[in-house]
Amino acid sequence: HFVFDVQTRLFNVLQIIAIQNSGDRTYIGATSVGPHRVTLPLMVLAGAQNVQFEDPAANDATLRSDNTMSYTLPFIPGDNQIVLNYTVPFTPPTYQFSVTLPYDSDQFRILLSDVGATMTSQQLTPPTPFPTQGGQNFLLSSASGVKARTVITASFTNLPETVATPAGSGTQTPATQSSGNLQLAGGIVLGIAALAALALLAYPIVRRRQARPLPARASSRRMELLQAMADLDDRFEAHQIS
Repeated sequence: HFVFDVQTRLFNVLQIIAIQNSGDRTYIGATSVGPHRVTLPLMVLAGAQNVQFEDPAANDATLRSDNTMSYTLPFIPGDNQIVLNYTVPFTPPTYQFSVTLPYDSDQFRILLSDVGATMTSQQLTPPTPFPTQGGQNFLLSSASGVKARTVITASFTNLPETVATPAGSGTQTPATQSSGNLQLAGGIVLGIAALAALALLAYPIVRRRQARPLPARASSRRMELLQAMADLDDRFEAHQIS
């Protein structure tokens, strides 16, 4: 998902990737880059500035090059999500969106804040109004079943020369732009996850509560039980038990 918040000659971009690990084991990656295992190749738009992840650990664990990044954090069984935000300068009244997907995507979406601009694409559905719970209005275009290495293009036209800044907010700095992107996410509801279908997100993101450290005896017993469960899984897969 690419969410464009239009500012004066600048997009605040919120990029959301939802991943479903349908197995019962944590995926740690098969491809190694030096000492790191890559779990997912990522892409950012050309000209991206101040790229930041919602998860601080991802900022340190992501290998970066010009317009591609290599994500190295593991994916646990179930729903996983990657959220990053950055800014992209543009020259009104047009902007050409172009991105190459490095992986298959069940659903691809672009949301453009409704500032009077239009969005067209031969690969995406015609834009439709998309109001958010926070009262903001967007234009939504999407595509289903997009294959890896597909180049998605879209044209933004009639972008305004200036966009009014709310009274009292002052001039945005890179730090406040990133903060604003996460606040923007709070008003966007992208749907619900469905088995073997769309893996969509609901915002705001609820951070996982950090686990309290267990006493040494309890921790040791927990590891014994986890190992016993893993052994049972292995025996089941080997058809040694029913």
